[in-house]
Amino acid sequence: VGWLFLENWWGGAKSGGPLTCAPIRGTFTHEIVQKGTIDCASNVEVKCEVDARGFYSTNILEVVPEGTRVEAGDFLLQLDSSPLEELAVRQQIVCNEYEAALIRTETWLETCKVSLQEYVDGLLPRDEQKLGHALDRAKEKLRQATVTLEASEAMFRRGYVTQIALEADEYAAEKARVEFETAQTKLEVLKNYKSKKRLNDLQSYLAVAEASLRWRRHIYDLAVKELESIKQQIAKCTITAPSAGQVVHGNIYHNGHSHLIEPGAFVWRNRVLILLPNSTEMHATVHVPETKVVQVRKGQKVRIRCEAFPAVELTGAVQLIDEFPAPTDYWGPQMKCYKTLISIDRESIVAAGVNLRPGLTADMPIEVDEQAERMRIPLQAVLKHGGKSYCLTHDRSGFHPHEVETGATNGKFVVIHEGLAEQQELVLGAANYRGEVDLPELERR
Repeated sequence: VGWLFLENWWGGAKSGGPLTCAPIRGTFTHEIVQKGTIDCASNVEVKCEVDARGFYSTNILEVVPEGTRVEAGDFLLQLDSSPLEELAVRQQIVCNEYEAALIRTETWLETCKVSLQEYVDGLLPRDEQKLGHALDRAKEKLRQATVTLEASEAMFRRGYVTQIALEADEYAAEKARVEFETAQTKLEVLKNYKSKKRLNDLQSYLAVAEASLRWRRHIYDLAVKELESIKQQIAKCTITAPSAGQVVHGNIYHNGHSHLIEPGAFVWRNRVLILLPNSTEMHATVHVPETKVVQVRKGQKVRIRCEAFPAVELTGAVQLIDEFPAPTDYWGPQMKCYKTLISIDRESIVAAGVNLRPGLTADMPIEVDEQAERMRIPLQAVLKHGGKSYCLTHDRSGFHPHEVETGATNGKFVVIHEGLAEQQELVLGAANYRGEVDLPELERR
């Protein structure tokens, strides 16, 4: 009776003592277990193509429910086009004003062309002809006055004409000469100066009218182009499906804020509004911490267990590892992680008979290495102290530490290289009994 009492009091292995385990020798599979998200390998992204034209964002008026099956051309989403419609009305008024100014400029140009043609073909020949006739009359008048003066001088020498009559004929001849020179000068001025000046004026008016027409036409074309662009933006406010698929809203969560695709929400240009995934091609995305990413390589096998289908295990392989860490959330943990893409075997999806949906959460153990005939123990049986690993044993005298050399771990088991014997009973939850054993004192720095 005393012996049984002492055994129970000292905490025998079978009398309420600590849980124990024993090393197991066999094949050890080194895995990195990470949570990830199921997604489609090929998604048709439907983006917002509406330029708010001075506004930061555009309001959503109506959107089809998530999960709806649509065909190509079916309605997906309606954005608020009222600001653009008001802008189109104002732009139409501007276009009308520019068109009226363009018509006036075209009329002015035609008038300048007609005025130039009229002067070249009509007014200038008329003036030349009129001055030519005046010159001929003055020339004839000068000839007659000269002949009369010569006759008067001959008659005066013979005494048939008085001095006064002779002087009158001399005055008439001088006047005819002055009129002839004046007519000749007017014709020369018209040909050499006046006509050239008028031609230059008319040609400059024509050149200015042509330049004004080009300018008016250019700004009118720009105004019309802007109006057409606004109308296209209005048309883009009604978004239809480019292809068949199941609607997935492009919700965004970052910096503690959620931007949902729902009526009343605001979206900006190039924002992904809706995804139309191809459910026949699926892949998964995980973020591997920087402490483990060096162990992950392309082609490594992956087992995928979705939380929605806990009894189903799919198979896949590492397809791509990003070269640079993924951006971290300002408010979230600052651990650097590398985005890793995992392809899912289509045959395993068909064999499991499950309908994978984008956004499902899954555990994804990545098979890093496989080692045969290795001694392994549960990870909870290892106590870390001062950079060394210890395992604990328990008997009537208490807990006893044993320094061990550990190897690879998969989150559940750890490989033991040295320090333990076969079938040696070890304490589970060794860290809970840290105060029960004497461990080497840590060096102070």
